Amino acid sequence: MTQYKQHLLALFLVAFSLLSSSCNFIPQADENKTTDPTPVQTKVQQSNANIQFKDIHTLREAALNTKKRSISIGTAANIDAFHTDENYKKILGREFDLLVAENVMKMDVMHTNIDTFDFSQSDELVSFAKQHSMQIEGANLIWSNQVPAWITNGGYNRDELLGIMKDYILNVVGHYKGQVKSWVVVNEPLDTNEANQKSIWESVIGPQYIDYAFRWAHEADPQAKLYINEFDTELINEKSNSYYALIQGLLQRKVPINGVGFEGHLDVAIQYPYDQLVSNLNRFADLDLQVQITEADIKLQNSPDPLPEKFKQQASLYADIIHACQEVKQCSGVVLWGFTDRYTWIPNFTHHPDQPLIFNAQYQPKPAYNAIKEALFGK
Repeated sequence: MTQYKQHLLALFLVAFSLLSSSCNFIPQADENKTTDPTPVQTKVQQSNANIQFKDIHTLREAALNTKKRSISIGTAANIDAFHTDENYKKILGREFDLLVAENVMKMDVMHTNIDTFDFSQSDELVSFAKQHSMQIEGANLIWSNQVPAWITNGGYNRDELLGIMKDYILNVVGHYKGQVKSWVVVNEPLDTNEANQKSIWESVIGPQYIDYAFRWAHEADPQAKLYINEFDTELINEKSNSYYALIQGLLQRKVPINGVGFEGHLDVAIQYPYDQLVSNLNRFADLDLQVQITEADIKLQNSPDPLPEKFKQQASLYADIIHACQEVKQCSGVVLWGFTDRYTWIPNFTHHPDQPLIFNAQYQPKPAYNAIKEALFGK
């Protein structure tokens, strides 16, 4: 009898061991099987699959619920309008998911003398962006324009100017560490002024100023995405080829650059072949960099066509920009350089009235607004 009980106990222990093993079994991944990190539809997209365009009320809703690839839709914010115009603030927070300061994050505003940093106005915009669940992009750290007079008139030598630049970048990027998701570190490096003179940074420091700027920005916030930015480079041309070569050099020198900006100041009187726009963005993206349209607006003043026709052309061109960004996998988004014709830099620059943006001066949506919303949604 004792032997029989011992036999039963042994059988019971074996069965219990097998049962426990099956309960605790965790399937192991097949090491030879590759998994696509970007499924065809995310859970958010699947849950929103039944949303119709008629249910979409804002640009950011269209981007979030898109039937295509989701991209950011941003705008530059005018601080004077922000302070004085409640309608402006309402639309700013409602329509966009990315905010760029039009001017108050530039050096002449934030570094008024060698011992002073003023973050008051930029802090206002950063706070507003957080309250409205908007990402923030800083623009820009180093540029040939909007350099304070105490620097341009200071007579500094190379080492002194490098010290000023380093101190500025470390302070500004450090102040916004973890808050500003991306920075335009160097703006318009290929540009010269009307006298064909180089920027003070390049003329005193040399072209290496670009490398220094990116390295110090990365030191101040290793998590921030760092962009270079340039105009008239949207298509494949001599300038965009120079831009490409410049960026290749940065990568070869292992400069910590993450993205390439294309400003997108366009004109309805000029042809922008869609396929060439996509091809150009793709060749930069193929360098394993993000790309972004950073300052989009579309002038009407140079076209002889009737205004309604120009509005249609403008709308079509804005839609092309959105579609191109969606088509290029590493395009992070499109930023408009303002959103209402009430506040746009172009008339002051060209000395001619214009209507380059997507709301008119009375905040009524133009055909361009609807074209962007449809393109973002994938209608």
